[in-house]
Amino acid sequence: MELIATSRGGRKLLHEGYAYTKQRAHESSVRWECSKKKTAMCKGSLITDVNVSRVHAVTGHTHAADNVAMSALKVRKEIMDTAEARGGRPGQILADKLATCPLEVRAALGKRESLKRQIRRAKRGAAPPNLKAMEGAPCPFPGRCGRKLPESGRPFITCDDGPEDSRLLGFASDDGPELLRAARGWPVGGTHSTAPRHFAQLFCVRVPPPQAAVALDRRQLHAEG
Repeated sequence: MELIATSRGGRKLLHEGYAYTKQRAHESSVRWECSKKKTAMCKGSLITDVNVSRVHAVTGHTHAADNVAMSALKVRKEIMDTAEARGGRPGQILADKLATCPLEVRAALGKRESLKRQIRRAKRGAAPPNLKAMEGAPCPFPGRCGRKLPESGRPFITCDDGPEDSRLLGFASDDGPELLRAARGWPVGGTHSTAPRHFAQLFCVRVPPPQAAVALDRRQLHAEG
């Protein structure tokens, strides 16, 4: 049993030739559903403990196990990790990794051009999470999914209160929290229509910047007068 991160920031659980995605979590267990639930109409599922270290129950699948596909998922993850950590030309990264892969695993990985595009996204740190809902989003939210601020290099994401359905993500500039603290009031605007996909509500909190004062000596005042 092995957990791997996908190229879009999600997670898959690999077990005995099948891949699963998280369906829901309980106090003492986690339920996973077959990743081919839609494409193969498969009702296979798996129940693990909350630490995903032990299998409690398995529901059968409508398709055969595919160990080659599982190996391809692992290799794809290794390729993207290498791209993020070391960089380099996509063609060279692929050549180095595929040199030791069996032919059937290479075929299961798909087209080289598609892999190169994924490598470029991984290098840019711009691969967004593939979410059906906020449940299942990586926690904490990966910094690579949020643009870094040019003035400090810190992530734009300033808070993440957990993976529950009511999860709240906060984004702010470096001086944003201090401006909020100093402001007398917070004009808040909220809208459903422009909220990004997978988010129920988007709130924008605006505060005026502090008033700037410039000290002028008498000569400057006389010249301006």
